[in-house]
Amino acid sequence: MPPWLSVALKSLSRALLGTLCLPPLLMAGDGEGNRSGTLEQFEREIRPLLVQRCYSCHSGRSEKIESGLRVDFREGIRTGGERGPAVVPGDPEGSLLLRAVNGTEPDLSMPPGETLSTLEIQSLAQWIRMGAHDPRDEAAEEPLLVNKGRRQIDLELSRDHWAFRPVGDPAPPEVKAIDRVRDPIDAFVLEKLEQSDLTFAPEASLSVLAQRVHQQLTGLPLRWERL
Repeated sequence: MPPWLSVALKSLSRALLGTLCLPPLLMAGDGEGNRSGTLEQFEREIRPLLVQRCYSCHSGRSEKIESGLRVDFREGIRTGGERGPAVVPGDPEGSLLLRAVNGTEPDLSMPPGETLSTLEIQSLAQWIRMGAHDPRDEAAEEPLLVNKGRRQIDLELSRDHWAFRPVGDPAPPEVKAIDRVRDPIDAFVLEKLEQSDLTFAPEASLSVLAQRVHQQLTGLPLRWERL
């Protein structure tokens, strides 16, 4: 066995042993930050909040649309109503919706009745800060609702939720640098790269890989005499 490979394997074994001893929280990562601004976050946190707390006065189902504001489709919530845009992507402080729910907008406090929880307000702020991703291209038609205790469940919105859509099995796309594809996932990644006139980086040599492993596991550069 080459000396450099022996060193790398020993370092890997020590690092794996140390990792198993770490508290699970240290390995969890910042899951909330990773979810921010994504379709999953919108469907899981933002859309249900808008449906339950805002649609009764600011959607196509309302008998009267208050202040001319609709929040049931993307352009409606961004264009806003009589007071201007309700959401400014990337600017929570400049978004009327957030100021209305956190009590910082003069003469305006929403929604009526019970205020939003701190967690709900934080979710809205985070969603706006990360770009206010919103897949709703068109205003929703009158939805089918069912009662479940004090809550109303929107069946149409439930059917569109990403978690309830069937899992697809798309065929790998055709790419120019087919020789660089070793796995179907590579084809999907390479397709996006080629759209920007890019490709995979050159493959690293064994000596470079050994250096990277040693650096990641020990935090120290691997001395050349060990290669």
